[in-house]
Amino acid sequence: MSRTASAVGIGVVLLSGCVYFNTLYDAQNAWSRGERARLTGDPETAREAWEEAAQKAGRAFRKDSIGRWSDTALLTLGRSWLRLGRWPEARGALQEVLRRSEDPRTRREAQVFLGAVDAIAGSEATALQRLDRALGDDLDPRVRAEGHLWRARLNLRLDRPDLGWWDLDRAAEYDPRLIIPAHLERVRWGVASGDLFRARAGANALLRDPVGAVWTDSLAELVRGAARHSAFGASEAAVLLVEARAGPWAPEVRNPLLFLRAELLMEAGDTLAAETELGAVAAGVGGDAVEARLILAKIRLHAALTPIDLEGVRRVLLPAVGDPRVLGRLQEIRILELLNVWGVQGDPAAYFAAAEFARDRLESPGLARALLRSMVEADPNGPWTGKALLAALALTGHPSERAELIERIDRRSVDPYVLAHRNGYLHGNRLEVSEAELSARTSALLQLATEEARRRDVEIRLRSGGQEPA
Repeated sequence: MSRTASAVGIGVVLLSGCVYFNTLYDAQNAWSRGERARLTGDPETAREAWEEAAQKAGRAFRKDSIGRWSDTALLTLGRSWLRLGRWPEARGALQEVLRRSEDPRTRREAQVFLGAVDAIAGSEATALQRLDRALGDDLDPRVRAEGHLWRARLNLRLDRPDLGWWDLDRAAEYDPRLIIPAHLERVRWGVASGDLFRARAGANALLRDPVGAVWTDSLAELVRGAARHSAFGASEAAVLLVEARAGPWAPEVRNPLLFLRAELLMEAGDTLAAETELGAVAAGVGGDAVEARLILAKIRLHAALTPIDLEGVRRVLLPAVGDPRVLGRLQEIRILELLNVWGVQGDPAAYFAAAEFARDRLESPGLARALLRSMVEADPNGPWTGKALLAALALTGHPSERAELIERIDRRSVDPYVLAHRNGYLHGNRLEVSEAELSARTSALLQLATEEARRRDVEIRLRSGGQEPA
């Protein structure tokens, strides 16, 4: 062979090796990018990186399937497929690593990821055996942390919480990047096992860690799951978010959790605590603050018992008057106040119009009931008194008030509305005529009140920059 031919041959070999190592190097870099993205809450980027890692590791292995670095290519391929959810392919690649490799450290790494595949497949005993054998001294700390995390999940699944929590601590110790996932695991398994103490410890630790903010959606999902769990319910689920308001997370990340906590507190009947959380959001700026004020207004309207209570609702809304939805709600409050005033001035139908408006538009049953009773007191023998009493009865669950209303209804034995309610029908057209008259009067009154409210609210519209109510 000539010297030139020999040089060319050596050059080809060197070039081939360079391409091989570059491909494997790129595969490992892609795997690392995927891991960083996974641990910072970016699953789409993670998946793209793992797909690249699998593609390039496979190419490197096919390029030299018996070379010195072929086992490393197979290991990278197997763990990439694991992350991508291609578990049979991952198992095949990792088992091939065990069959071929004589390097103890490479074999241990393969055992860790095979243990993960077994855990996913539900083979707990096999997975534990693999992980127990793999978690020795000669192992990369991050791979060891991965093994402890999977063993923690297995121990928790097998109702061995002390061992599980110990492994979670070790996972975070060997790889600080797993501190946040370990907190989430504590919440997840605390909820699954009905252990409020463990779940709350994990949630508190997560909420106090600035890095944990990227996992807001995952925490919210776990909290909603706790609300459905028989051992928790809405009240105990809300406890899991008790640290959210004082935590270090930015408002745009924290506020959705405060809204969720307020929702759970309202479901549990603790409206005072819900208002506290919403008040913290309302004190800020932007869309979340407006939304919080609207929810606060809704809570206070639902609790309102007299027209005087509307002033407290107005005070909540006025700082956000620039939002069309807020302006619309303020206008509705004005409409109801006008109708109430006209009722006080001697028009019973205005009371009824106000009551229907409070019930249907403002979702304020207590206020509607009070307005109906005001109508009865203002016109005790009027044509619509029976209707008002029956409507008030439908809006109360208080035993003593129900008894009092039923007694008053019973005394109106010839009232057409009472007769129709008891018999299910009424001969003649007396009720139809009365209903038509009331409907016409309340519609006219509502239209007048709407026009008057718009006229009086010029100042509010000016403050809002001239926006029309939503």
